[in-house]
Amino acid sequence: METKAYKQNEIVWLSVLQGFAMLLVVLGHVFHGEAHYNWELTLQQVIYSFHMPLFMCVSGYLFYFTAIKKNKNYLDVVKNKAVRLLIPYFVLSVVTIVLKVSFSEYMRRGAEFSVNQLLDAFVWLTNMPLGEMWFINALFLLFLLYPLYGIADKKKIYEALLLIAFIAFYFIQQNNPLPSFVFNYGSAIYYGFYFYVGILLCKYGAKLLEKKLLIIPFVVAFAVLKILDIKDLPYLLPLCGTMASFYFAKMLAHVNPNMFKTFRNYTYQIFLIGIFPQIAVRVVIEKFAAHLCPPHCRLQCNTL
Repeated sequence: METKAYKQNEIVWLSVLQGFAMLLVVLGHVFHGEAHYNWELTLQQVIYSFHMPLFMCVSGYLFYFTAIKKNKNYLDVVKNKAVRLLIPYFVLSVVTIVLKVSFSEYMRRGAEFSVNQLLDAFVWLTNMPLGEMWFINALFLLFLLYPLYGIADKKKIYEALLLIAFIAFYFIQQNNPLPSFVFNYGSAIYYGFYFYVGILLCKYGAKLLEKKLLIIPFVVAFAVLKILDIKDLPYLLPLCGTMASFYFAKMLAHVNPNMFKTFRNYTYQIFLIGIFPQIAVRVVIEKFAAHLCPPHCRLQCNTL
């Protein structure tokens, strides 16, 4: 996630990428459980196959740029992330619990004032009042590993070992889940790989990312993997989508540096209050689709 220091020294293509990633998150949540047409279902499946790995990769990229590269003090970093991530999460969660209890008859997922509800919301994190907030917990846990990234940053062999460790823990968690006494850290284990890939991309990928034509093999590979529904290599599809997005942002920034400028520097704020932009986008899409797909085509229309 970006910091004040980053905003003052904005990297245009990276800001465009943040805007694109946030747009995917909003669109993905718009269609989640609410798709009315086949094209919406297809778009949702494509977005969900890589949009959160992309967001984690961007977060890792920024973390290297703003903290690891500058060798910032660990306690200062943790304090900054706690203020930016945990306090908004706590406040919004409390407000959401109050609203859900007050208007329970209108809620799809209810809530209650109880010790179990509070433990679920703030300790176990298994039944959060705002389900999409799992991202906040996963990201904060990954930030807490800052000393490991610093040690790995000193030698390439350490970097390789840490990357392998993230992959190994993912497969361990998938086959024999580790006990979770506090915090639901399964998401951090899974997305830690993409977060660390973002760190390595920031450190080593400058020249690679300048070769914009590499977007072609990544897009082709993504399309083939998606069409053939290959699931034996769990990281490959999201990685292809993520890398294609990086190159896409590079190209967009070259054509139009102001792309997504109205919201690209407010990705975290949009994520926190995502329900409002989601409603707005849902209304626009419904009105647009209604002109091209009449009511009797709902759930059958294959073209936008």
